[in-house]
Amino acid sequence: MTENERTSDIIDTTDCLEAISAFKAMKNFLFIISLICLLILQLTFWTNHSGYIDKSACAADAQEKCGSLQQCGAKDKCTQQTGDECASTGVMTLAAVIENEPADETEKPEKPKKTEVATDQDRIRARAKEATKELAPTETPAVDTPVADTTTTAPEEDTEVEAEKTADSEKFLLKCYHVACVIRACNFILIFSATLYSLTLLISLKISLIGRLGGINHISRAFFLSLFVLVILLPWQRCFPGMIVGAMFTPDELLCRWNITADTSIVERIAYHLRFVGMWLLVLLLLIGAQRRSIKWTTATLKRLGILH
Repeated sequence: MTENERTSDIIDTTDCLEAISAFKAMKNFLFIISLICLLILQLTFWTNHSGYIDKSACAADAQEKCGSLQQCGAKDKCTQQTGDECASTGVMTLAAVIENEPADETEKPEKPKKTEVATDQDRIRARAKEATKELAPTETPAVDTPVADTTTTAPEEDTEVEAEKTADSEKFLLKCYHVACVIRACNFILIFSATLYSLTLLISLKISLIGRLGGINHISRAFFLSLFVLVILLPWQRCFPGMIVGAMFTPDELLCRWNITADTSIVERIAYHLRFVGMWLLVLLLLIGAQRRSIKWTTATLKRLGILH
């Protein structure tokens, strides 16, 4: 092997090492950005789940949708009845009331005369006064009036304290619009960084093959894991609604579509947490696995070149 060939091999190896160092720095940067966006999205989910987001805008939209539909005696449900049906039910109830009323005035029970009622009331009052005079003590304690004052003022103070607590809790609620802006920004940055991360690993794989730097097993596994991250992360529910979902969610899906209450069944709760926590955890584990494999690739490359022992 001539000296020119050796020098060309050394130059090629150094060029590959310089390219790998550049792609390594970019790969780590994109990994950190993706990780931060994933953590912020999960933080918004738990903030919404804990009730620290003011979703009055979503409630207003729901009231506008239910406002066009009439409610005929149903509580807490938006029924599908029209105004004519409500009018018909009102006519039926009015007819039932008219049927229950007596037809003639003679059927109504006779009222006692006013004079007789007055005399009976006077007799009852006189007997009550005599009974109270016999049972009343000779001396009345002077401590009775302050007790009545304290009992009357205590509920007012409790209501004031409760009003102050509710006002303080409302101050710390996040606005629905601000949370939606954060989710949209994180989604854009996350899909951008995840795509570039996968492309960076692909180019690193090509450089390792061309420069014969070693660690092909680790970089190949890291590239495939990054592809899985990208596929699972994409919001497929926007393209194929009702068929498949992605780990990335929209503000409308988190804040308005899913509503977990005390009456929600266990199956819906499991689906709710799998949607927003399970898929997120799967993407996080795959992303960490790809980064771990890429670190092993760089270590194997340096060991083959004799830089690390």
